[in-house]
Amino acid sequence: MLYFYDDAAIAGIANLERVPGPVEKLGQVLEPDQPSDGRRCMSFCSSIVPLEEGGWRLYYSVSDFKAGLRGIAVAESADGRHWEKPTLGQLQVAGKDSNRLAVAGLGEGVTRYSQPQVCRTAAGTWRMYFWVNHRPYLRYVLAASEDGLEWAVAEFERPVIYHPLELGSWIWTPGVPPPVDDAVTGPDQKALETFVPGPEAQWGQLLEQLDADELVRLKGLRANDAVYVYLDEESGLYELYAPWPLCNVEDSPRRVEHDNAPFMVRAIHRRTSSDGLEWSDAELLIAPDEGDPLDQQFYYLAQHRQQGWRIGMLGSYPVHDQTMDIELCFSRDGRRWERPLRMPWIEREDPEEAGMVYAPNRLIDEGEQWLLLYTASPGRHGDIRTAERATVRAARFPKHRFLGLRPPAGGPGYLWTRPFVLGGTEIRVDAQIDGRLRAELCEPFGRPLPGFTKANSSVISGDSTGHVLSWKGADPRHYAHNAVSLRLEVEKGTVFNIHWTGWPASA
Repeated sequence: MLYFYDDAAIAGIANLERVPGPVEKLGQVLEPDQPSDGRRCMSFCSSIVPLEEGGWRLYYSVSDFKAGLRGIAVAESADGRHWEKPTLGQLQVAGKDSNRLAVAGLGEGVTRYSQPQVCRTAAGTWRMYFWVNHRPYLRYVLAASEDGLEWAVAEFERPVIYHPLELGSWIWTPGVPPPVDDAVTGPDQKALETFVPGPEAQWGQLLEQLDADELVRLKGLRANDAVYVYLDEESGLYELYAPWPLCNVEDSPRRVEHDNAPFMVRAIHRRTSSDGLEWSDAELLIAPDEGDPLDQQFYYLAQHRQQGWRIGMLGSYPVHDQTMDIELCFSRDGRRWERPLRMPWIEREDPEEAGMVYAPNRLIDEGEQWLLLYTASPGRHGDIRTAERATVRAARFPKHRFLGLRPPAGGPGYLWTRPFVLGGTEIRVDAQIDGRLRAELCEPFGRPLPGFTKANSSVISGDSTGHVLSWKGADPRHYAHNAVSLRLEVEKGTVFNIHWTGWPASA
């Protein structure tokens, strides 16, 4: 199957632009309708896990900033659309049992935690990575479970990641060492307040406990919140994707003072681990570049795997507007990412999602379609502590229609593929054509094969995931397992992919 996520499959293109595929919104599927939910139910940085007996379990974040509530709750569903909130016998809220998780082994008095990333190990046990945000602790920790419901942290003092503020605001000033021997009025304080002004310019509790060498080591383990963790079944590696806080100096044109963290630019980094405990150094993947507005930042990176591709759902954060969108990006290896669209995938036209939308950790299989359970909020990022409620909503779309090629208004568009080995007997095009599509089957270097010219091509129109290309008097099956290329002419329509079906009969 040939997708158009990057130029690897494309030899030539004229008068065609890349566009996101169609998305059908289905409305709200989970809302904060009981006291244990607070004001916000969020699939953002949460986990949708398939159950062995069928159906799905959602580990989601709940919060109410005014009430000081942050927690993790559980919902279950047979189809991904209709969710039940089971009582777990772990935490009572307003005098009633709830669906909230009580995690054992946390620091004394810690009750605020969220953003669960849950996976199953090869041995069948469960792991949950999550953020503790209960001052003085701002850290990403690991819990284990035998059944996915009773959780315990074995080593709270050995977190996976530290939030910058637990390490101390010294890290925001490049070149400034950990001020372990200085008082708060020491020589570096003015420089620190340039980056983190006011009461947030704190040294961090670890400065009183660790020496400078250990603090520098932990500096390498820092990330902002909004982390996604995956266990790659093929390699056996754990992969962690998180925002990396780039220093944003006071006179930088990228700095927006009304952001809640004007002293940093959020980019995306990756770490890997063979055991999920010891992690590699940070590898920077996606940062704002010359093709982005100056206030562009990236808040998170969730992923979906499909036919050798990683479909990234990138948190696009234009800091001046304080909104949040999902931008599609694409990779084959999780390290080199293409951003061919640079536009919102899920439109925020509804008032309930006018401020921010966020992606979950995965998509749900609905046969011919994928189901996306995204978080929506009417409030903007700067209003998060006073924002109205957040809910989980559903959208669906055809499985192979993340991105397409279409001609802009006026005239046909042309696509010529790079050579590929035809692995079937029937060539098909997934396309929505309001005008017409014609094709030429060519030898690898672009010359039409005898009988496979545009003049002999059948005319394709309509909406189908499997339009069959055919030519009068010529049969493409004779080129099965040969290298060929394909040229398409598209008028008023969108082409999403090229694929082939069928196999030659045995001799």
